[in-house]
Amino acid sequence: MQPSPANGIAELREAIAQHLYGFRGLYVHPEQIVVGAGTEYLYSLILQLLGFENTFAIEDPGYAKIARVYEVCNVRCIPVQLDEQGINMESLLASGANIAHISPSHHFPTGRTTTISRRYELLSWASTKDNRYIIEDDYDAEFRLNGRTIPTLRSIDTIDRVIYLNTFTKTLSPALRISYMVLPLPLLERFKKKLGFYANTVPTMHQHTLALFMKEGHFESHISRVRRHYRECRDAALAELKNFSALSTATVLEADAGVYFLLQLQTQKSDASLKLAAAEEELELSFLSDFFANPPKESETSDTHTIIVDYASLSEERLKEAFARLERILER
Repeated sequence: MQPSPANGIAELREAIAQHLYGFRGLYVHPEQIVVGAGTEYLYSLILQLLGFENTFAIEDPGYAKIARVYEVCNVRCIPVQLDEQGINMESLLASGANIAHISPSHHFPTGRTTTISRRYELLSWASTKDNRYIIEDDYDAEFRLNGRTIPTLRSIDTIDRVIYLNTFTKTLSPALRISYMVLPLPLLERFKKKLGFYANTVPTMHQHTLALFMKEGHFESHISRVRRHYRECRDAALAELKNFSALSTATVLEADAGVYFLLQLQTQKSDASLKLAAAEEELELSFLSDFFANPPKESETSDTHTIIVDYASLSEERLKEAFARLERILER
């Protein structure tokens, strides 16, 4: 029944540190971890910690809520285009940003993984000026379904410029509203002096419960079960696709991680016309093009006609019906 420290109770921070070491090969001191009620809240803490005069670079396409949080706080936010290796370095330099907010292990929505060479380029970029930092958003790293887990950018950061972010939203429940960040040591002292007076936003009982859940090994077992479940859902969805002739020419992309894959359609129709046709079939489609801040012309990008298939949120029967409606649209 005691109040929680500003950065969260020690037991939970210790459990998170052990999880990061065992699962991500990331060694951090529990004191560097700050627990908060959702990543949006942690974004606001980072803004207060680093200062509102900074310029933030975000990935384009990307998760729209990141830009909205920064913009509502009146912070300069620049969308920076991606290439096949990750965030484009020339565009990042041209943006004038000194903070880069990226998802290098599994980018949403493209599903791309930042290459090791690009990661070192980013760290080199951060090292050239004292006010440069990288925010590494690792929100669904637990759900790599095939192959080895991708090491974090933070794990190769020898200059202490990476702020690591993760959440229990995907692994447990969005209703739980528990996220955390790992601060570089220089920012840790600044946090204590500048923001240490804040009351922690996660109920203390929730923190103790999650800490116990993790320390007793239940969280690790849960992750294994959920990963196996999503792999089965993914395999069932890919198998179901083969039953629809109009979808047989579509290309499946980025199916080895996360809880969605991309389906690139072979069609001359625009994304807008496909959406209208889908609405007539009472089918909601999310295209990759929906997530661009600066949408390229369809003739200039290979990302057009690419649907995000969130197979984890639909039952097998509903997914089958969705594919059937999509086939009718393409046949028309």
